[in-house]
Amino acid sequence: MLPVSVEHKEEKEEKKKNYICEENSYNSFSRTFTLPENLKEDDVNTLYENGVLKLDIAKNTIALSKTKEISVV
Repeated sequence: MLPVSVEHKEEKEEKKKNYICEENSYNSFSRTFTLPENLKEDDVNTLYENGVLKLDIAKNTIALSKTKEISVV
């Protein structure tokens, strides 16, 4: 499982001659992804750019079983 969560807080204050305006906002996001079991946990690269999170996770090589040719009569 790979949990991803983000929180964004913003506080803005504007002072004028006759009043003070304060704005506060808070957003959160979370999601959990199920990943295959054949991953290399030590070989994970991430990049966050322009609001996009990119994950590069290497897989372990799995030896494929040898195939047999069966003739059909």
